Amino acid sequence: MIEKQKTHHIVLIMIAISLAFATFTKAEAAEIKIGSVNIQSVLNSSKAGKDAVEKLKASMEKEAGVLKSKQEAFKRLEKDFEQQRMVSRPEALEEKERELLKMKRDLEAYSQDTRRMFQRSQTRVTNKIMVEIRKIIKDYAKENNYTMIVEDSDTPTPYGGYVIYVDDASDITPAIIKIYNDQFKASVSSKKKGK
Repeated sequence: MIEKQKTHHIVLIMIAISLAFATFTKAEAAEIKIGSVNIQSVLNSSKAGKDAVEKLKASMEKEAGVLKSKQEAFKRLEKDFEQQRMVSRPEALEEKERELLKMKRDLEAYSQDTRRMFQRSQTRVTNKIMVEIRKIIKDYAKENNYTMIVEDSDTPTPYGGYVIYVDDASDITPAIIKIYNDQFKASVSSKKKGK
């Protein structure tokens, strides 16, 4: 898998270099301008990214509280069952044991459902933000006459590629974060006015 990713990144870099040279030979006077952006940094540093993390965290904490109360109820029922085991009739114990097993299955199902729901929410929110970030990057590149923008990251991410070296002067990450923050602020302001 890692070898496949490395090969993929090498091919992408070769294509980028080929495109740069092809563009240069077609329009020798045209300037080739390549920039980089660290998308993970934009996700982590932008107001929209931070806001999304806070909302997901609040939702997760709320569900964790519900899960904890269900676990405590299960423990109480389990303790009650153990105490009744010594004095109750076998028929009554069977009924309590069935109730205990059902509650345990329900608790496990709730826990799994909550985890899946959180993962889906996280993926949905991240994908929405990624669409917005990519649009900002494309618009920025067009407005500032970039030939190409590459993903700059210390490790390969699901959002882009891998670049070994980028001159700091070509890094547009701060500009993208600023634009995204401005758009997010305007979006929040318009939502508040609409209420």
